[in-house]
Amino acid sequence: MATAPYESSEALRIATDGIVLGGVLETPPSPQGVAIVVDVGPCPFAGDPDAPALREAGLATFTVDLLTGAEHGDPRRVLDVFLLARRLGAMTDAVARKDGVGGLPIGYLASGTAAAGALVVSVKDARIGAIVCRRGRPDLAEGILGRVTAPTLLMTRRADRAGLDINAATLAMLQCEKKLVIDRGATGSDAATRHAVGWLARHLRARRLAPASSSTTTWPGPAAGTLPAPRRRPRARATG
Repeated sequence: MATAPYESSEALRIATDGIVLGGVLETPPSPQGVAIVVDVGPCPFAGDPDAPALREAGLATFTVDLLTGAEHGDPRRVLDVFLLARRLGAMTDAVARKDGVGGLPIGYLASGTAAAGALVVSVKDARIGAIVCRRGRPDLAEGILGRVTAPTLLMTRRADRAGLDINAATLAMLQCEKKLVIDRGATGSDAATRHAVGWLARHLRARRLAPASSSTTTWPGPAAGTLPAPRRRPRARATG
């Protein structure tokens, strides 16, 4: 008989930045870590294509959109990396306090500009054991990339020339354990899912939680809209 993808599912509402964001925490039996699946656009909370595979690999999943519906069309919000980092830090704190998953190592599967927010949070939060940037904009965290210590997997599509350039430049700036996967098909393919799930499961299983310097992740960085525009990069040559 097929096993259920989770043994418990709970909708969470978390207050941060004067708003309330909602997400879904789904926990398999005896979880070995927590994967926070994060985006900055409308998404069906339980419908992320990689979430069931993450749970099958023994990771609880918390799927959340860092913006409200009214904010999705506002580029100042979408591109405000420090706003996204503050909100993701609040989500991380809330999940870390939940019974059944509290104290487990935490990883991020982040898409879009949320990928930059995840990298920013990881610099100050020792609970973060691994990051996957999926079709993301990690270049928006350019100023802190050299300080990231969490193992980081960058993923993009071979057909996405801008994504190749962005991720190749990001890879060069990262000083942590790192890897760039160039998917020949669409991001979200079975091969892409295997890479993302394998990276998070391997690192979170092996993780021994180190004491965090602070129980919260607050970011006093630039105000909304003041981040410098990313510099143009030479194009990367696709291989494989």
